[in-house]
Amino acid sequence: MNIVQIYRDVIKFFERHKLSISPQHKRYLKHARRELVRLYPTKQDQEMLDPYSDLILALFLLDLESLRPQLQAFYHPKPRGTLPRDPIQMFRSLLCMILSGQTLSFTKWVKILRSQPLLAALSGFAGCTPGIGTFYDFSARLFPETTDSIIRQAVFKPKDSDKTPPPRPGIVQRLVTKALQNLDKPLPAFPALRLNLLLKPIVLRSHELGLLSSSEAIDLAGDGTKFKTGASPAGRKLCDCRKQGIYRCDCPRRYTDRFASWGWDSYRECFVYGHAFYELTAASSPFDLPIFLLLAQAKEHDSVSGVRLGSRQLSHL
Repeated sequence: MNIVQIYRDVIKFFERHKLSISPQHKRYLKHARRELVRLYPTKQDQEMLDPYSDLILALFLLDLESLRPQLQAFYHPKPRGTLPRDPIQMFRSLLCMILSGQTLSFTKWVKILRSQPLLAALSGFAGCTPGIGTFYDFSARLFPETTDSIIRQAVFKPKDSDKTPPPRPGIVQRLVTKALQNLDKPLPAFPALRLNLLLKPIVLRSHELGLLSSSEAIDLAGDGTKFKTGASPAGRKLCDCRKQGIYRCDCPRRYTDRFASWGWDSYRECFVYGHAFYELTAASSPFDLPIFLLLAQAKEHDSVSGVRLGSRQLSHL
């Protein structure tokens, strides 16, 4: 691998496809090139970077400056005390963490950044790297919804015979009617709203480049999936029924994941305690690029999630 050659190839790629490149991203490219050459000065040293070639190329090609207005809006316009970290660098570091596949833990990622200058340079950090609290604070800005525990009635895992819940005739029609009546109203807050705000300029830019469809019309496809939560489905008992010899009671319990619920996963054919993820993608694109995201409860059917996502997408545009 030749760092200088990759840098030149990236610049030529933007020029050949007549893509604009922001001054901030140019500064990042020069900083990353300079740091990588300093860390790996010889040709033999740079051969050690071959396993990271895809990661380096992806981050070099990814100009994130179009997200700055959205990210900057998550901060106070006149912050007191120490100025916050550059949100673009923080966001790039999260992408570097995910794409490198080394960890999804902020605690471990901070240690990795301090022990591997390569990843710190690719994130765009100069000098000291952020601490654990800085990453948690940034993630809270991206996903500000309340995540505190909740006390509610005990919920038990359904039996296999309950995988087909009682039908609720007309629920989809009622949701569609309500959505059409509220098209002119502001978009209500919902989980992943800020993530979709970040996704919007990316979708618009992809459409300008013709990556979503060969025509103005875009065919959309939606699908959902269930995923487990790390929280316990049993909750934490707050009663003294166990002292009385009652080990299975319906008393209220404290659940650390306030949004989690039991839902049937038709793909794996089992009940899952967690959440549902529903996504709209550009079906007319060979790349299946995402258009809109929705986080829902696991107990929610895809037909309901699809209507809710469609109404919020129309309000979001």
